[in-house]
Amino acid sequence: MRTDSIIIEPSGMDKLPDPVSDSMRLVSCAEQICWLEGAPVALVASALFVPASEDGVGIVLEFQNLSEKVIDHLNFSLTCSDGRERELRHNSGFSYPNLGTSPSETFGLRYMIRLPEHDIRKWVVIVESVIYADGSVWENSSAVPLTPLARQYSPTSLGKREKVYRQTVPERSQRFLVEAHDTWWRCGCGQINRNLARPCIMCDASLKELLEARG
Repeated sequence: MRTDSIIIEPSGMDKLPDPVSDSMRLVSCAEQICWLEGAPVALVASALFVPASEDGVGIVLEFQNLSEKVIDHLNFSLTCSDGRERELRHNSGFSYPNLGTSPSETFGLRYMIRLPEHDIRKWVVIVESVIYADGSVWENSSAVPLTPLARQYSPTSLGKREKVYRQTVPERSQRFLVEAHDTWWRCGCGQINRNLARPCIMCDASLKELLEARG
């Protein structure tokens, strides 16, 4: 972890334990999923805090392990901008060490990234590398950033077929309509899956069954 970062122990994205909650003001919190196709992790939530008694901001990022392995280490960088899209700084060398994060689990809430610019309001995350517990490594050699995924369609978009769809699909998988792509798919529960042949890593739904129900 960088020297301008600190480790905290939050219990969630919208509430930090005392005394941190007394000294940090929550500015924004988002659950927008950002991903790079093929990457073993996705950014699933983020929050921006402003300290009460000093300059700068604090950023908390929550990632999810999309791979089938235990993740031990994540290296990433940030490009930050203000509310007018003016780039303020590019930071590399951030690291979440000794994670031990199993497949489908999330991580990152223990870390707050502290940056000196008080007007930071937006950021782009570049996952540089992921080191697994078995020693293998995934690398983003082209430094392509994570980008927001389009929102999934709701079952209400099926019109008259919605009722039949909901009777066919398990309730846990009814939040959205399934999406199937060449190498990955998004379940009705909203989960990204990198293996077309396996059930959803979150709710265990079958891609084939969801597609048949969608029609």
